[in-house]
Amino acid sequence: MRLFFFSESVILTYMNQKKLIIIYGPTGVGKTEYTLSLGEYLNIEIINGDVGQFYKPLAIGTAKPDWKNEQVPHHLFDVIDQPEDCTVVKYRTMVLDKVQEVWSRGAVPVIVGGSGFYIKSFFFAPKGDRCEQENSSEETSKLWETLKNRDPKRAEEVYQQDRYRIERALALLNKGTKPSECVPEYEPIKADVLLCFLNRPRTELYERINQRTHIMFDQGWMQEVEPLMHTPWRDFLMRKKLIGYNDIITYFETDRTDQEKEHLYASIQKKTRNYAKRQLTFWRMLEKLMNEHFEKPSEAIEVDVSRITHKQFKESIMNFIKG
Repeated sequence: MRLFFFSESVILTYMNQKKLIIIYGPTGVGKTEYTLSLGEYLNIEIINGDVGQFYKPLAIGTAKPDWKNEQVPHHLFDVIDQPEDCTVVKYRTMVLDKVQEVWSRGAVPVIVGGSGFYIKSFFFAPKGDRCEQENSSEETSKLWETLKNRDPKRAEEVYQQDRYRIERALALLNKGTKPSECVPEYEPIKADVLLCFLNRPRTELYERINQRTHIMFDQGWMQEVEPLMHTPWRDFLMRKKLIGYNDIITYFETDRTDQEKEHLYASIQKKTRNYAKRQLTFWRMLEKLMNEHFEKPSEAIEVDVSRITHKQFKESIMNFIKG
């Protein structure tokens, strides 16, 4: 009898006996909550897989866990204290080093996050930074249109406000290389890997996102952003467009009326819902891509966390650990 209700996710099994768990899913689904529940029964250590949570000054708006005060050891949180990008190559290297450390302590590493490009790198290893990113003063939307004209396939894969990846794609084009033709090779981590994609019914997920936005403001999100306004973080956040941060900066730089504040809340809620939708789309693409490289068909599963308890989740993970 199955304990999960499934439709999309993947269990990957290799010959190596070392175990690695990856918990991926849209923002607001409850990844942190379900992962911490595993720590009540299993010897695990958590590794961050969410780009926003790398940055030390960013906590409330990135839904960063109170990792310093948790009993379960956490890694790669607050590892960047300067306004700079973290490439997929750098991230993958940091994680693989940390995974080895966790294994050496006899624990199971659990990578948790919603940054799909970073999760993808554990199966399709990037081969290094091919060229430096080219910064431009043009609006992000115009840069995306330029990319669309020059490489429509790559433009479809990139979120229209993801300035970092758009500029890197244009840099490749200017070097004479088409980004859509730079396909990373299938090179999965040498371990028994369980990849769980957590999800909820769409209406429930969106309601959680709407409620969480208000909670973040009640916790002091605006007070978190305000000290960054007249520092290099301001331009970084406006370029990076981590959800909500650039909107709050814009609010501070305009009339701070009650009407503008309500618009701010609604705008962030909408952008977060749209981001969750893109994460779901990315997952479907990643699952399909991995299935094409398997020697035998994989079992497609999606964990509906609205229909199982923490105990059932733990028991199913235990089956993987013991297998």
